[in-house]
Amino acid sequence: SMDHQAFGVFMFYAAAGLLAVDRPGDAVDLLEEFETSEYACLKLAPMIQYLKAVGYGRTGRYGRAYDALRVSEAAFLNRKNFRRLAELAVIRMEIDAIQGHPVAPDDGALLEVLDPAFCDRYHLVRAKAGIDPKAEVALIRRDSRHRPEGLFVLAGLCRKNGDDAGLRVASEELKAVEKRAGALDYAVWLERLSAGDEVAYKEHLIAEVLPYAEQTCDLAMLNRATDQVTAILVKRKRYKDALQYAIKARRFVRTVSKAWINEMPEELPEEDESKVE
Repeated sequence: SMDHQAFGVFMFYAAAGLLAVDRPGDAVDLLEEFETSEYACLKLAPMIQYLKAVGYGRTGRYGRAYDALRVSEAAFLNRKNFRRLAELAVIRMEIDAIQGHPVAPDDGALLEVLDPAFCDRYHLVRAKAGIDPKAEVALIRRDSRHRPEGLFVLAGLCRKNGDDAGLRVASEELKAVEKRAGALDYAVWLERLSAGDEVAYKEHLIAEVLPYAEQTCDLAMLNRATDQVTAILVKRKRYKDALQYAIKARRFVRTVSKAWINEMPEELPEEDESKVE
């Protein structure tokens, strides 16, 4: 009935809204419930799979994300909806990149049908994958929310390669970017990284980066920051603290992915002080 269809559309947009406010786990729960309810309709099926692919990808359920991608791709191909197919291609690239898989090559054809926001995501994922980072970051719009991360990635690569001039240019541009409310300050992150004070850098990661990664459900950022924190702690022989940060990250991933990760203990036994400084 019309009432059922209207409520189905409402549930669909509610799930999309949850993804937009960085609650992918809740979005997937709603989509899975919606899919088996009396309110589901065939017209929405491809977009449900589209949103599930995004939600599963952001919560670390990559096998399910690829399954949803394949179903959605087949449906949109049948409908000749090339814009959605291009968006799914970018989403697939992002999921591949998170897992360290090679990013699929592209001759730029996707850019012909993508909207500007997706074009920015396309350039960012390619830059993060090491595909001509300078050129790709330059193509991200200056007012895009993805530009600060792109400049941070570029600055990091310049720093790693000893390109002082490139690092200086990226750093200055990053400082000039207008910070959005609630966004991570990549300029400060770069300053802490470049200062050479490991302890201060570790504290910045713990106070700013890790909470932001959890808040936005950015598993790639969470893993990277956790690895850096634990490496600094291990270097300073604070093994117990390092283990606790690793466990905390695993627990978060386990929670959002609804999986039981049992290869690490929940906490270090109190009596085990053999490796504590």
